[in-house]
Amino acid sequence: MVDELVLYVLPRFQGEGSRLFEGCPGFSLWALAGWMKKIGRTVEAATARIRPAIADEHYLQGEDVCEMLHISKRTLQTLRDEGAIPYTTIGGKILYPESALYETLRKNYRNYRQYAR
Repeated sequence: MVDELVLYVLPRFQGEGSRLFEGCPGFSLWALAGWMKKIGRTVEAATARIRPAIADEHYLQGEDVCEMLHISKRTLQTLRDEGAIPYTTIGGKILYPESALYETLRKNYRNYRQYAR
């Protein structure tokens, strides 16, 4: 998408638009294109990190929970079926409240270092 934007904007600057930057030392259309690509990648990365929030609660999708807990999708389903982790279904999509997941982890934490001696 970023490359398409650059390809759309650059030809317009090469004609009449390039006069806007006459007298700007070191201006280059290629530098402008590089900055546009960098900004585009930053915006795309930021939008990829957005998590849905409902009533000031952030929810995670199943893939995010699996990645966070280092478990498989099947293990996540088993935890859900056993009632070990909280979840909600909205529009057929299963979402996990982030704060409740952290609370569950905190309640079930066991320090096994004390037994290792």
